[in-house]
Amino acid sequence: MKSQQKLVLILISIIICFLIACYFGKPQNKNGESDIHSSVNGYYGSTLEYKGYFYHSFTLDQKFGIDWYFKSHNPDISIKVVVMTKSNYQKFILNSSYFDYYLVSDGTYTQEKGHFGVPYKGDWYLVFLNDDPDMESTKFDRTIGISANPNTFFIFPILLILSIFIGIGIISLIYKSKQRKVPDGIYSILCVIIVLSIFYFSYGPQLIQNFFYQIIDYPTNKTEGIWINSHDDYERYGIPGSGTAEDPFIIENLTILTSSSYAINIDYTSDYIVIRDNILNGAHGAINIYSLNSSYIKIINNTCIGSKSIPIGHGMELHTHNKCLGTRIISNNTFINYREGIYIFNSPNSIIENNILKNVQIGIEISYSEETAILNNKIRFKESDGYDIYDALRITSANCHIENNTLIGSGLYLSNSILNNITVENNKVNGKKLAFFRDLNNINITDSDIYGQIFFVNCNNITLKKLNLNNVNYALNLFNCNESRVSDIELNNNLNRAFQLLYCTNINVTDCELKYNIEGAYVYESNMIDFNNNLFNNNKYGISIYFSNCSYTSNYFINNTIKWRIFTR
Repeated sequence: MKSQQKLVLILISIIICFLIACYFGKPQNKNGESDIHSSVNGYYGSTLEYKGYFYHSFTLDQKFGIDWYFKSHNPDISIKVVVMTKSNYQKFILNSSYFDYYLVSDGTYTQEKGHFGVPYKGDWYLVFLNDDPDMESTKFDRTIGISANPNTFFIFPILLILSIFIGIGIISLIYKSKQRKVPDGIYSILCVIIVLSIFYFSYGPQLIQNFFYQIIDYPTNKTEGIWINSHDDYERYGIPGSGTAEDPFIIENLTILTSSSYAINIDYTSDYIVIRDNILNGAHGAINIYSLNSSYIKIINNTCIGSKSIPIGHGMELHTHNKCLGTRIISNNTFINYREGIYIFNSPNSIIENNILKNVQIGIEISYSEETAILNNKIRFKESDGYDIYDALRITSANCHIENNTLIGSGLYLSNSILNNITVENNKVNGKKLAFFRDLNNINITDSDIYGQIFFVNCNNITLKKLNLNNVNYALNLFNCNESRVSDIELNNNLNRAFQLLYCTNINVTDCELKYNIEGAYVYESNMIDFNNNLFNNNKYGISIYFSNCSYTSNYFINNTIKWRIFTR
């Protein structure tokens, strides 16, 4: 066969393979719809009031997109579907007069489906709106999923095929110039590349999606939960051990999916316990240990998976009886989709380390549990309707040690009473430093972008200028601080309070920007606090003043639900 004929044959083969790959390459289900999903959630018969909305949030990059479908039960009422970034969603819920969005269904359809390809990495919100001109409500169905973005995955094969053409041309020119025949092996290599290209179309998106998302499958086989409220129950469930320090009861290597409240529930026992290497899913949580009178428990290497839709319940609750002292270790566990990942109550001297918590409203909460160590945990916050507490770490117990934790989407809450008896070191919020300054004077922080959240406790003569503290709860905090200046600081898109001043004196706040927060500034039992020439824009509450002497009127208040509120005794 002449070389020209070979080139034509290869060209035709490549075009045919490309067309076949484009048509059949993406996995299809029997209805011809995309089957590449990390999750598909269905909601049926939901009531959508006039001007009401439902939303679903995702953290995605341009490799993926959002698949959506809706159907209105009332044929006279259509649904609008929009997609927006987190900052624009916060403007939307605060009734801002202006926010940007992507319109994916224009409100003229009662049933529609589609795919929104994410243009860049970030937090994305899919919102279903009832903007019916007749002001009626409707019941409607919707399904939401995440799939590979086909536009992204077409780019590589197209470049590959172009490279093949160029390679063929270069090889032909080289051999023609030397008046030699192109070796048959070259064509074999090109055929292998074509086959790999088809394989990429067929399986590449799914493999890459699984790699990036590291999907953990929910248990599928329904099993009974474990409920223990006496020493004899361990034997009834066939749990090995004798409950002593030398031979603890060990609950391990189980997969439990149950409609009971918890996968593992232990009440009123005094045994030594180890819970390890399990996959757990209960209706309201994974592990509940209540009124434990044992000085020894270890919970290690478990995967606890909550609701697929909205975070509910607790990944793990631990309550001991009368603050029973001992060794409590919660280590190397994964908690996904819970309202509260880990809740420790009345259990001092616990160690919580190396856990991963994803899509949680409150990551770790420590209450009445002094001397607890929270070390090397990774917490990713997930916003959802129905809760007004958004803290990655919520600590209300004294003498705790908080070190090397990574917090994403929300930050650290510390109750006022423990600020002089707490250790906070080397933590990060949204990739930046979580700063904790105590008993210091003459602090000057200017034009710095290294901080994600800042606490000042018992500090004097602070100068803060040109900082950005955004997308975190309680972004800037001054407790018992005096003679300080805060200017030209941005405190935007914070979930609850952006700026707190408690028990402070003579603080001057000028030229700052507080936008799209639940509460812009919060002042409590403080004197000589002067807010001047600041912008309070699109907050639910611009400024809240409790029992304080505060000047606040020489500022700009724009589109706040409530400009200011003042409480006196």
